[in-house]
Amino acid sequence: MKFFINQPIKIISEYREFNANVDIVTSNDFTATVFETGGEAFSQGEMVIIEVANSDAIYVCKTTVIKVFAGRRNCGCMFSMPVSSTRMQRRESVRISIKLPVEYYMEETGNKLCRGKIIDLSGNGMQLSSEIKLKLDPYCI
Repeated sequence: MKFFINQPIKIISEYREFNANVDIVTSNDFTATVFETGGEAFSQGEMVIIEVANSDAIYVCKTTVIKVFAGRRNCGCMFSMPVSSTRMQRRESVRISIKLPVEYYMEETGNKLCRGKIIDLSGNGMQLSSEIKLKLDPYCI
């Protein structure tokens, strides 16, 4: 998972959730301002879950609190850089990555046989890589 400065994140501890913004990113750790904690929200060594939301997915990872900088209203925390993360799609129909050859006919080509590859598939459609340029929403058989 990649973090960047001013990135909004959600931090989930065993009992509470907090909104935060990433302040500093290094190769080994990152620091964030955690909002509305009323002081110290976490303990050094505590394991927390970080959620990062994009338009199409939510990324989730576990990390460890390295250091806490307590404040009256907000606090700063340094976290270890997560080793791995899980991506959860935010779609009505989940899109599955798949690589399959496909043959199809199109009215625009005089019903000539065309070839391509299915890149991904969902309940609402598929992404197709084609040897010819396709119009948006063409009718294929």
